[in-house]
Amino acid sequence: MKAVFILLMIPLVVAGQTWDEVSVTTARAYHAGNFEQALPWARTAVKLAEQEFGTTHPNYFTSINDLASVLKKMGRYAEAQTIEQQILVAISNALGTEHLAYVTALKNLGNTCLALEEYQQAEFYYSRANLLVGKIIDKRDAYYTENTFQVFDAHVSTSLQLGVLLQRTGRLQVAEQTYTKLIQFCKTYLGETYQAYPPYATLVNNLALLYMDKDAEKAEAYLKEVLVLHQNGHGENSAYYFQTLLNLASVYERTQRPEEAQNLLMLLLEKIKATQGETTADYITTLSNLAQLLFNQDQLNESERYTLQALQLHERSFGKNNQMYQTLLHNLAETYQWQNRFAEADSLFKIVVQKVLSDVEKNFTYLTESEKRSFYQHNALFINEYASFALFKSGAIPLPGLPKEQLSKNSLRDLYNLQLSTKALILNATAKMKHNLLASNDTLLINRFEKWEQLKEQIALEYNKPGSTQVNLDSIVQQVEWLESTLAKYSSFFRKGYATRTVAWQDVQKKLKPGEAAVELVRYYNGLIYAALIITPQTKLHPEVAIIKSSKTKSLEKEFLSYYKNSIQLKTTDTISYNRFWKPVFDTLKKYTPKLKKIYLSPDGIFNEVNFNTLQNPVTKKYVVDEVSLHLLTNTREVVDFKPKSRKEKTKRTAVLLGRPDYGAGTDLTEGTMRSGFTDLAATEKEVTGIAKIFATKKWPTQVLTARHASEESVKQLVNPHVLHLATHGFFLPPSGNNNMHHQLEATLQSGIVLAHAANPPPGQDDGILTAYEAMQLNLDSTELVVLSACETGLGSIEAGEGVYGLQRTLKVAGARTILMSLWKVDDVATQELMILFYSRWLSGSSIRQAFRYAQQELKRKYPEPYYWGAFVMTGE
Repeated sequence: MKAVFILLMIPLVVAGQTWDEVSVTTARAYHAGNFEQALPWARTAVKLAEQEFGTTHPNYFTSINDLASVLKKMGRYAEAQTIEQQILVAISNALGTEHLAYVTALKNLGNTCLALEEYQQAEFYYSRANLLVGKIIDKRDAYYTENTFQVFDAHVSTSLQLGVLLQRTGRLQVAEQTYTKLIQFCKTYLGETYQAYPPYATLVNNLALLYMDKDAEKAEAYLKEVLVLHQNGHGENSAYYFQTLLNLASVYERTQRPEEAQNLLMLLLEKIKATQGETTADYITTLSNLAQLLFNQDQLNESERYTLQALQLHERSFGKNNQMYQTLLHNLAETYQWQNRFAEADSLFKIVVQKVLSDVEKNFTYLTESEKRSFYQHNALFINEYASFALFKSGAIPLPGLPKEQLSKNSLRDLYNLQLSTKALILNATAKMKHNLLASNDTLLINRFEKWEQLKEQIALEYNKPGSTQVNLDSIVQQVEWLESTLAKYSSFFRKGYATRTVAWQDVQKKLKPGEAAVELVRYYNGLIYAALIITPQTKLHPEVAIIKSSKTKSLEKEFLSYYKNSIQLKTTDTISYNRFWKPVFDTLKKYTPKLKKIYLSPDGIFNEVNFNTLQNPVTKKYVVDEVSLHLLTNTREVVDFKPKSRKEKTKRTAVLLGRPDYGAGTDLTEGTMRSGFTDLAATEKEVTGIAKIFATKKWPTQVLTARHASEESVKQLVNPHVLHLATHGFFLPPSGNNNMHHQLEATLQSGIVLAHAANPPPGQDDGILTAYEAMQLNLDSTELVVLSACETGLGSIEAGEGVYGLQRTLKVAGARTILMSLWKVDDVATQELMILFYSRWLSGSSIRQAFRYAQQELKRKYPEPYYWGAFVMTGE
């Protein structure tokens, strides 16, 4: 899918009406888009202002601001940034910081940083400007009274710019709220004259762009309103009018009106060329969007011609280090791909992906987790398109009519490396950040971090209040994200947590022993197919690939997944899932590693819901658990970082075992054998006391929590137990989709475990429900193993490429090294036996993985159906 440009309007600094005629001429040339003409006039205006007013006069500041604005329009951002930094210092010395001139300088410098994609710096300048506006308003002194409208204007224009930044970095919901509030603020403050206020049109334009994909009709209505505003305010030959027409053409294309879109774009090219020339952003953007439109109509040669022209003009005018150039390269790469020019496409795709990864590394250091997700998704198009292209280029998916000389399995090297760089990126960055920060020994920093965690605790409490409102939740969420952002900006330890080390497939291979393999599963085409990228010690030039695919009539993620789950629940023989889900992978593995013993496997998509160990070979009747040892990971790069001995030696061996909480539901509570609902689970008490005896024989200090002691408060007070075993009810409620909170936040608030007093929580105490969100705050940084001996504790909201948002994710963030959890509702008695078998074997000297596999195989002898022995999966080191 090609990327189309939509133009966010950025307000411009307007020269004052009382200045020299040269300044007025500069402004006229600027508004007309004649920037080459405006530049010498702007330089002259600066000199005249210095001569007539001096370098501490507001008119001088305005002239030099205008010079910077012209340079930015010409793509000379570095020059403009240097000038604006000098302006900031000069105004601060001359007028102080609580002055509108200083606010304007901050905003303009933020605009330049935004253009240079220095998003952290841009947000800092915008936020600082808004803070100072607030201080001016709070004083209500003579300065404020004399400049009331200017203060209003500074607030609107700076907040508008902040909205542009939010929109650019994918924080669309917050951007929409910002624009909507500003529009209403303009109407309230200005009354009937609001339409004549220039930033109002910009606000409506940018709001229209937010609706472009989700409500094209509303977007079209907004843009037509903006057209009228610009026609009346700037005229039909203004840059503002042209930009709005360009956005309207995008709406026409999205609403299946390609002919109208093409006619409008061709007309625009003529008008812009006549009034601005061919070197402006408006002209280049129009060329690009016309190329994209022709690409979608399969006019590939014409599309290539226009894209190349846009690239050449853009490089000449604005350089290469910006998002527009990146998008043009991506579009040209796609054109080459569909022209079967794979070598040319490959080189361009790689440039684009490297730029995206560089941007991620640069910007992840200051964004909150939710903002990271938005930023990454905003750029995911480029990565996903390249991943699809690389798979085609490898020959794994045959393309009719494609010459064989275009194919190369070497693309699988790039594809595997891409997975190592991006898969579970946000999860691993968050976990690493917490570990680094707590190890910093910086008391002030740790106090701020603890405040951050306290606020996150408030979110969980507020969410569970019957009378809670979305307003309260949103307010606390905003506080949490502000504090997280502050920590990221000012803490080197916090930022280092998000720094990533480059790992290549060869690094993973070096860690593999004979008989081992690493497999990355990758979801493609909305789950119609999955690719298994495979490395073994024998791999030489490139990884191998196996394709898991849907049939012509049945989908992997619908019919085949449902069949697997139903077979498990109904305890019927499954004759399909092994061949569909596992055989393509295993056959490829055996081909390259005949004596296969262990597989490090990183799942994706639905394979977070499938326990491969439970798949039965219909020919041999063996299960996967009998054929090979599976080691689940979020990303196979974790193999490179395994450090089993050093951590074990530093950790005090203690165990906390929790079971059979007193839910406080009264004497009518029935005893059950399924760990769901609020039924009393008598066997869990036997489970934890039995396990405690095993630990006692090995002289491990052990704490057993049952009845009222098996409480949420007790769990939250734990400090780094070596083993934490939780035997109680678990739950996962799929997110409603109607909640205005972040989807992933809701997912972690609606999954967790049930503890003491949950049915009747005492006033003023914890509610007895430990959500996944709360589990993220647990102190488990040195914890070897967490066992969730409860129903469906491995479930959550699945996001392709990032994993499961639920208990397993948040426990990893909390520090847990290895997690044992369930994928479906478990039988109480069978689970008790499984756990006893597991701990007995582990504490007798086997590794955690070996002990767990042994326990499953032994339980299978007694209960042959996978429903009983296959509910649990182990992930981590």
